[in-house]
Amino acid sequence: IQRTFETKDAGIRGSYAIPGYIGHPYASKEIGDMDCDPVPDVELAKQKKDEGNSFYKDGEYDTALALYTEAIQLDPSCAAYYGNRAATLIMLEKYQQALEDCRQALRIEPEFVKVVQRKRTCLGVGVASRSFCACVIDLGAFP
Repeated sequence: IQRTFETKDAGIRGSYAIPGYIGHPYASKEIGDMDCDPVPDVELAKQKKDEGNSFYKDGEYDTALALYTEAIQLDPSCAAYYGNRAATLIMLEKYQQALEDCRQALRIEPEFVKVVQRKRTCLGVGVASRSFCACVIDLGAFP
C-alpha cells in the first residue's frame, strides 16, 4: 500500500510504502534511495541461537560463537544473543570481545543480570591479568 504525504511547511511531496505490504522496502523510489536497516528475521535468529545453545552445551564453542554471531546479524536488537556470545567468548578466553558484547547487551537491556555477572567476570580477569603482569615486571622478571 502506498501512502502520499505533503508537508505544509516546505511544500515537500512524496510517498512511502507501508512495511509488510507490496511496494515495500521502506520507501518508494519517489523519495529516493534511503539507507534503512533490514527488518530483523526474528524466527531465524532464534533458531540460530537455539543451535548455538546446543553447541555451547557440548563444549563446541567455536561453532556456538559462529551461530550466535549469525543470530546477532539477523536480529541485533536482542540482548540475549549478545549475552550468549559473551559467555562463549569468555569460555574461549577472549575477554575484551566478551566485554564489548556485555556492554552492547546492557545498552539494549540495562538490568540483564546474567550479563552484568559476565561483565564482572571479564573485568575481573582483565584486572587480575594486568595486576599479574605489573607484579612480574616489578619483580624484574622482564628487563
